[in-house]
Amino acid sequence: MSESDSQRGDVGRIATGAVFVALAIGVVGVGFATKQSVDGRGHERAESTVRMAAERGVDLAGGTPQQVAERLRSSIDTARDPASLTEVSGVLMDAGNVPFNGLLATRFADGSPETMWTVVDGRPEGHAVQFYEDGSIKRKWAYFDNEVMGQFLDFYPTGDLKLRAVFADPSPNGGTEAGQLSFGLLDTEGKYTQRNLGSGRVQFIYEDGSTDRRNETIAPNDVQGFMLFKFGMFGQQSPVTTDSRQLDPAV
Repeated sequence: MSESDSQRGDVGRIATGAVFVALAIGVVGVGFATKQSVDGRGHERAESTVRMAAERGVDLAGGTPQQVAERLRSSIDTARDPASLTEVSGVLMDAGNVPFNGLLATRFADGSPETMWTVVDGRPEGHAVQFYEDGSIKRKWAYFDNEVMGQFLDFYPTGDLKLRAVFADPSPNGGTEAGQLSFGLLDTEGKYTQRNLGSGRVQFIYEDGSTDRRNETIAPNDVQGFMLFKFGMFGQQSPVTTDSRQLDPAV
């Protein structure tokens, strides 16, 4: 082999290597961009939802769970029992077949609130809070256009965080895509650990065990748990828990 042939071979190998390196960088870059896009979607969608809601007079910004809870509790005397209303095609109707507007509350046996949520034109709109029997906060979330949107917080009876998420867009796989996901585990010995997951998909589990395609509900007490899936670099999904009603992930 001549020297010029050897040089051309070296150049070819260098060029081929450079192509592979460029492709690898490109793949990683696309994956990073995809992940950044998915992670940012929760923020962008939540901010957009808050703005749209504000234009309709619905405050989704809310504040801390404690602030939202106290604000709803301060109006407990005006709250209606959802059992006093009639549901027609997914809309809660008051007397005279008029869509209900106002605050709804279910109560524990002692009369203290179990769940409180606001309704506009017969559908959930605005903040909702669910309590444990001792009055501590079990869950805080918000509705917009009859779907859970924006910040969602779920707590163990100990007060430790069970799930934090910013709900974004409905997922084609069911449930809702979400960003800023954090998931807390409480084992049988009371040891608590928390994982930050980035972005993923949350799908509610209802009282009858069903998992509706969309995270919407008129009776918040029906939501008993959730399935949680983490998004990978290219948007692939891996299960974190398939049933949060259990203490540990059922993967």
